[in-house]
Amino acid sequence: MPQGPRLKRKHIWRNNQFETLFAQVTERCAVDLTVPTTAPSPGPPVDWSAVPPALDPRNETCALHKPGRADRKRAQLASLVSHALGVLRAGDVCVDFGAGSGHLGLLLAYLRPDCRVILVERKEYSVLQARARIATVALDNCEIFQGALDDFAASGKAFTCGVCLHACGPLTDAALRLCLAHGA
Repeated sequence: MPQGPRLKRKHIWRNNQFETLFAQVTERCAVDLTVPTTAPSPGPPVDWSAVPPALDPRNETCALHKPGRADRKRAQLASLVSHALGVLRAGDVCVDFGAGSGHLGLLLAYLRPDCRVILVERKEYSVLQARARIATVALDNCEIFQGALDDFAASGKAFTCGVCLHACGPLTDAALRLCLAHGA
């Protein structure tokens, strides 16, 4: 049986091959791919003692019962929230793509009452959980868009920041493209 060409398992970049390829890609893209020399400073760390129980993964209402899971979720949230707080300004609109029950977006809405947060989620059971959590904490700067990312994009809603905690599969690329299109 004939075999096709063998693929190399590794490519060793020689001289400036990577820089040359990167320059070629940059020329063909409509997006500026340069990395800023200074990144925004992260915001303050999350003070979990001041967070309402409905927004704390360690609280029993969040149902993270596996050993260590709540602590890992707290660490993930603290990292993303810290970076988002470093770029959010009063009046900004932040979209949480693939929001699920709102762990990330609702925490941001609570910590930044001067910003608006939109949770984008297509699963009804997750949306119901998020609505219950919004009501429990009485957040008035948060809304839910139930639908796919493409539906949200077609809605024309403007936003200045986009976040995702666990964007899976093509959602990551689609969210990044939409953020770039909005300058977020």
